[in-house]
Amino acid sequence: MLTDFEDVSPEAVAAWRQTGMAHDAAPVPQRPQERQAWMRFKSQTLTRFTLDLRQAVQAIRGPQVKTARNLFALPILEPQSEAWFAQNLDDFLAAYDWTVPMAMPLMESVPIDASQAWLTRLVQAVARHPGALKKTIFELQARDWNRRQQNAIPDQQLADWMRLLRLNGVKNYGYYPDDFINNQPDISRIRPQFSSWWYPDHD
Repeated sequence: MLTDFEDVSPEAVAAWRQTGMAHDAAPVPQRPQERQAWMRFKSQTLTRFTLDLRQAVQAIRGPQVKTARNLFALPILEPQSEAWFAQNLDDFLAAYDWTVPMAMPLMESVPIDASQAWLTRLVQAVARHPGALKKTIFELQARDWNRRQQNAIPDQQLADWMRLLRLNGVKNYGYYPDDFINNQPDISRIRPQFSSWWYPDHD
């Protein structure tokens, strides 16, 4: 993850100046317009790097290899936070076969009683981009990393989140981590949420 002031190495500054968009003498752009351009340059450079990796893999494994990349929730909900995350939803949708938002409310310090409203807002923000839901996999959290014990999310809570996603038009979702050794989450409890015959398509 890049921040406003990360990577001002000589190589990084030289790459930025080669774009022809650098006008400030300081390594970190000070003017808002140039800082915006610098932010986009960082994001796009990282995306181009991943596309180079894809090309290298496909040269060995074949063109059938598909790509997916995780995306933090904040750049979706607050696009200006691209400055800190160097991630942009539109870039991801254009570059990868699948974009995987980290739909993890507790990780974002959202209280459990506000988690459904937060997830709804996240889905709505993605849905505002035409065709985005067809290329998006929402990744729920199966563990609460904010607690020292890193407790497992209750099966019913995880199932409720999945149902909420479906009711908001989401077709593709998953969860992380899957502790299959301890059967957490309990597959018998969440399997119904992965059925292809579900409300509201088949009411």
